[in-house]
Amino acid sequence: MTLLDLIGVGFTVALLLFAGFYFSRRGGKSSAEFMLGGRKLPWWLAGTAMVAGNSNADSSLHQSGKIRRDGLPGAWFYWAQVVGQMFSSLVFSRLWRRTGVTSVAEFYEIRYAGRARVAGRVWAMVFTSFIEGTFGLALGLLALIKIGQTTFHLTEPVALLGFAVSPALSIALVVLGLAIAYSIVSGLLGVVAGDAVEFIFALLCSYVLTFYVYRATGYGAGLEAGLARLGQEGKLSFLPALGFSAVVFFIVQPLASLAGSSGVNQRYLALRNEQQAMLSGVWRIINHYFLRCWPWYLCGLCSLVLLPGFDQEMAYPELILRYMPGGLRGFMFGTFLIAFMGTVSAAMHTSGTIFVNDFYRAYLVPHAHDHHYVWITRLAMLVFTVVGTVIALLSNQILSLLQVFLTVTSAAGLVLLLRWFWWRVNGWADLSAQLLALPVTLFFENSKKLLAPEHDPVAIGLRWVGGTTPDDRFAVTFVLTVATTTALWLLVMLLTPPEPMDKLQEFYRRVRPYGWWGHVARSCPDVKCTDSFLHDLWLYGLGLVLALALLFGMGLVLLGRFGGGGLLLLAGGLAGFGLVKAINGRHEVGPQ
Repeated sequence: MTLLDLIGVGFTVALLLFAGFYFSRRGGKSSAEFMLGGRKLPWWLAGTAMVAGNSNADSSLHQSGKIRRDGLPGAWFYWAQVVGQMFSSLVFSRLWRRTGVTSVAEFYEIRYAGRARVAGRVWAMVFTSFIEGTFGLALGLLALIKIGQTTFHLTEPVALLGFAVSPALSIALVVLGLAIAYSIVSGLLGVVAGDAVEFIFALLCSYVLTFYVYRATGYGAGLEAGLARLGQEGKLSFLPALGFSAVVFFIVQPLASLAGSSGVNQRYLALRNEQQAMLSGVWRIINHYFLRCWPWYLCGLCSLVLLPGFDQEMAYPELILRYMPGGLRGFMFGTFLIAFMGTVSAAMHTSGTIFVNDFYRAYLVPHAHDHHYVWITRLAMLVFTVVGTVIALLSNQILSLLQVFLTVTSAAGLVLLLRWFWWRVNGWADLSAQLLALPVTLFFENSKKLLAPEHDPVAIGLRWVGGTTPDDRFAVTFVLTVATTTALWLLVMLLTPPEPMDKLQEFYRRVRPYGWWGHVARSCPDVKCTDSFLHDLWLYGLGLVLALALLFGMGLVLLGRFGGGGLLLLAGGLAGFGLVKAINGRHEVGPQ
């Protein structure tokens, strides 16, 4: 990299650090400010921060690599997630904001009673912090290690304080030093402000790279001709590949993820009111699927023509080195670094918040000074960073690690969904699902190594459905994991008593859910449930039209198919107008 490139890296990192340190004084005033920003986040900032926090340094590598391997039909691995994410944005955003809790693990305090309440809250802290949070860090760090080794041509050990340090560890130490310095001083306001900076810079740089790569390919006509020469013109199809994996992507995976992720749900708690929470969730989806992803997809397709025979996940950084002009390469590498820093800050902030709020303050040191909890939160963030680093250094494939992460976090998805809408779900069922998620996932992920082919349930499932692709193996593993976990927690629920009526009434009065709450609702005649499943279904339909029309419209326009793309963008705009009007018309705009 040239001196101009290094200046670009320094400039982008300095901007992010400035945002974090600027808000550090306010974030350190109290634990409430540090954890939730005073519950004053506007929808547009929260939604942008959700995208930036979930778009790690690994995102461009594994998404462009997936498209390079499977073409646009492979993008349905990501696109199908809209089915679950839109419902979560419109329904669970509202319900989470209504709870008034400080963290997602505190849900156990208001929903369950007895020892299951305490055990569930503690395990939710462990799961969210040590599994979800550290996996997110590991994914980004693994991507930065790969990018750094390619960009700086690091193949030999680096001398550091008299020791020979591997290239991977040396890169990890540098980027983690920057990320930790930023993360531990920033409260929630610093995190989301930094995320907004990261999102804008990363978005601009990804489109600049796409322009140069697309021009080198010959734009839409050149891309089509190049893929035709390679006999891979089918990779421009928008239709999903049919088979068992499609069933999983469109039905099983969305159903298992309807309740959303802990990181996103934690952000809903910081919004001003229910209406703002819903708008932030929709804005997050539009940003991610309409603006954020298409440059990665186009670069993945163009790399097939420009870099034939190249490594799937390393093609994207190679495009940067070959086609990004000098100086701009530095900005581009800087966006990877600040994307990682933004994701680390979001994941570690959520992990530290839940550790202190739902374990340290709740059960160990309940009456310390408020500043004490801020510093313990920062210390916990350091510990989780170390764990995530170890996971990254032990991994080598980003997409494989991501698929394990998705399976683990979705294994208990059905209980996380039904506990809101079915009174009979009790704390022991919820706890058992959360406890089983990781070991069941690891068993099916490694069944090929543990068992003979004739006894491997994943291999048997693949033969039964006729699966042959890597996506098919992921789909079978996913279904077996979710089905096994669900069967076990349902058995636990049937063998244990329901929650006490007074606890169910307390939850019903606070959240006012619809669903299977009939006898509880009849015991609370003074509580009026203003939500409606049919109304939510109407909002959900408008949201799907909005997201999918913008997604496909944007793709068609970028590929040079302006007529169809323009019509879809118009349809998406109309659906968006109707959705926003419906949200604003039904839900209060003032504080709640």
